Amino acid sequence: MVKLGLVLLSIISLKISAAHVQVLVWEPNEQNRYGHAALQTDRYHMSFWPQESVDNLDERVSVTLGFGVQGSLHFHEAYDNYLEGEKDVMGNHLSSRHPKRVTLDVLAERLNQAYGQFLRYNEIGEEDVSREAGKNKVNRWLETEEDEDLPIVNLKKTRYALRGNFIRSRHNDDYVFEYAQSCATFCLNFLEASGKTINIPRVRFAPTINAVCTSVTVPEFFNLVAPEEREEDVGIGNTIWNVSRAVWVFLASDPYAGSGPDPYNQH
Repeated sequence: MVKLGLVLLSIISLKISAAHVQVLVWEPNEQNRYGHAALQTDRYHMSFWPQESVDNLDERVSVTLGFGVQGSLHFHEAYDNYLEGEKDVMGNHLSSRHPKRVTLDVLAERLNQAYGQFLRYNEIGEEDVSREAGKNKVNRWLETEEDEDLPIVNLKKTRYALRGNFIRSRHNDDYVFEYAQSCATFCLNFLEASGKTINIPRVRFAPTINAVCTSVTVPEFFNLVAPEEREEDVGIGNTIWNVSRAVWVFLASDPYAGSGPDPYNQH
């Protein structure tokens, strides 16, 4: 019953113009130090996560270097609101947290097509992860509280990494699917696939000819796609964020670390 109260108001699908795409951003705070980013169209809620808990990734340096772990998709906003919400000291969820929401002048049809291709690459049916399917899943989850009823599907191929790959060169159809992604680079790649140019000022290193392993935090992602909407957080959450980022820069031994501001890609 507690969980019902947390997400009941979140299960109503918001109407989105078929001509536009919405960016959803849950910025980092004291209890959710990475934050999260997702995309939404009239057809899909596109939210990229690791299959395992994000908290478990902090101790695995290989993940930060881009190899990653198996990825998954959340296909309804209500569950993202739930995970990014307020928690008690034991990690129990107390309330949901809704994202900042920005509508971009990007063709949703093009994004839906690119996302459909991504789903097929990972052997997932398009109708199985639609917003309507997610709504049905959430309704069942509220009744049963069983994990099998969560709006989640595991990916067979695409991996998740805290430091994702942003694709500069796209000479094949599977450009974004073959490389590990963070939630931020996942969104950036699909926005570019929809025709929005993303100007990332700096990359960390290039592991392949086709992709660059770049560092984009959730706040930095928000600033890239909607700089007029960004509000600086000067509270304790921002302090924790910057300390965590500095630790990761040290662990990653980035050869460019001394050349200027060093953003660290987070979930």
